[in-house]
Amino acid sequence: MAKILVVDDDKLIRDGLSEMLRSEQYEVVTATNGNEGLELAIKEELDLIITDVLMPEMSGLDMINEIRKDKRGKKLPIIVLSNDESTSSINTVLKEGVTVYLAKSGFEPRSMIEQIKVALGH
Repeated sequence: MAKILVVDDDKLIRDGLSEMLRSEQYEVVTATNGNEGLELAIKEELDLIITDVLMPEMSGLDMINEIRKDKRGKKLPIIVLSNDESTSSINTVLKEGVTVYLAKSGFEPRSMIEQIKVALGH
């Protein structure tokens, strides 16, 4: 069973994603900001991360930068789900090796599940 970390400061989104992923038989761990996400990424054996970009304490982008410095984190698939749809933000995040960038405004659960399966090689 693949283990997925969901990092988002919005409880409704975090809980909704967690419930959706568990219904697809994924193991889920959650964090409310980039600091917590980074701690879990270091501590847990993760298969994929889903993160927001704009969060308190540590942004998703800063968290991704730190994760990419770790040997295990270099190739870890990361999906960004964010409200920030500006071209510059998307380009910045994609340069950090993010697997997929999804906008919260156009979020479709089935599409995300398909993106997760592709990222995990299923």
